[in-house]
Order: sequence, then structure tokens, then C-alpha cells
Amino acid sequence: MQSTFTINTKEIKAALIAMNRIGSKFTKASMLKITVLTDKIEIATQGITKILKAETDGLADISVPALLIKGYVSTSSSATMQFTFKQGELKCGSSLFSSPFIRIETVFNIPENDLPINATRMSVLRFEANKSKEEIERLNLGPSITYANRTLRDKIHKALEYLDDYEVTFNDLHELIQKKIKN
Repeated sequence: MQSTFTINTKEIKAALIAMNRIGSKFTKASMLKITVLTDKIEIATQGITKILKAETDGLADISVPALLIKGYVSTSSSATMQFTFKQGELKCGSSLFSSPFIRIETVFNIPENDLPINATRMSVLRFEANKSKEEIERLNLGPSITYANRTLRDKIHKALEYLDDYEVTFNDLHELIQKKIKN
């Protein structure tokens, strides 16, 4: 999953200065949450959110060290800056920074993601059955789907403990549930 935004340098610099003045000063432990939406970004830290216009590609929620962004922005002399985020990685201009603290996640309220935030395992399995692998990867739902499938297998095995006397097999139950998923 990747997310990119291009923003006016003066606007992001002013927003970060205001956030640092109003709230607590950025420290090594300070994190920013950047939500990349259509034609705008939301930058947030404890109790403060700034909404800025930007050219965006790839909707996402990003967690990134505040001092990293502040450092890039304060040393930039160009009119605009482009940030590209991948899991554990930030590219700004020709600079590339890797850190396990850079996390990118799906924005759950994006229009093409019809899966609710607190989706049931059945909803997740139905989503998997009806969407392509590329769509699932783009929305970063692989871990949720893996968990739902693992739980399904575990529960089928548990049910088989009770249904063993009736000659019910794993495949019988799995096929029944797959039919329910596809309906």
C-alpha cells in the first residue's frame, strides 16, 4: 500500500509551527497522524488537527514521527513538497527514510470500502469472496481476512468435536459455510 501527497511548503510549515506552539512541543516520541483524503490531508497530534489542501493519491491513515516531518519541511526551499509513504518508509524529494514507526493503514471511511469498521467475521469473509486480491491489498485488509479464515477453521474443528457422532466432516461444514458466505 502506498499513499502520496503534494502540498504547498509554506502551508504545511505554518501548520506544524502552529501545532508546535499551541500543543506540547514535538519531542522524539511525538507522532503525527496524517489522514490522506481526496484533495486534502488532515494532520493531527494530541488535541490539534489541521486540514490542508493537497494533491493526493492513495487514501490512507499514516502515523509518522513528528520531528521527521518537521525536519523535512523546515529544510525545504521549494514551493511544494511531495511525500510518498509506504509501510515503514517515507520518500520526500530525493530523500528516503526508513523506520518501523512509519505506519500506513486503510482509511475505513473511504467510499469504495463498503466494509464497516467493526465488521463481523462473516462480513469480512463475504468481502473476500466478492473482491479481487488487488482490491483487498489496496485496502490493506489482508490481515483481517487471514484472521477471519483462521477463526473459521478453528471453529469448524471445535464444532466437529460435538458433531463427530453424526459423521459430519470438515469439508461438509466448510462447504455449508462457503454457501452462506456467497449468498
